[in-house]
Amino acid sequence: MKTDGDVIPALLNYKQSAQLCGIKKSLWYSLNSSGKIPRPVRLGRRTLWARDELLEWIAAGWPSHEKWEKIKENRKKRVAPKGISGVF
Repeated sequence: MKTDGDVIPALLNYKQSAQLCGIKKSLWYSLNSSGKIPRPVRLGRRTLWARDELLEWIAAGWPSHEKWEKIKENRKKRVAPKGISGVF
């Protein structure tokens, strides 16, 4: 993935997202159209994906969008609120 100097972009376009996943851009378009990848972020007319989320999604085994949303929700529930050490 081409970057400016040592800066790694936090948000990726179609081409960069497909590259990160090791697939062709046309397949990325198809997966997006069928709802099989994480939801993109819209910035004006641009459609972008959060790089960190894509890496987590890949590590989770490329689950369907529906399963991925459930995984993310479960992760949120397991995270303790700030300031809570776990000992009461």
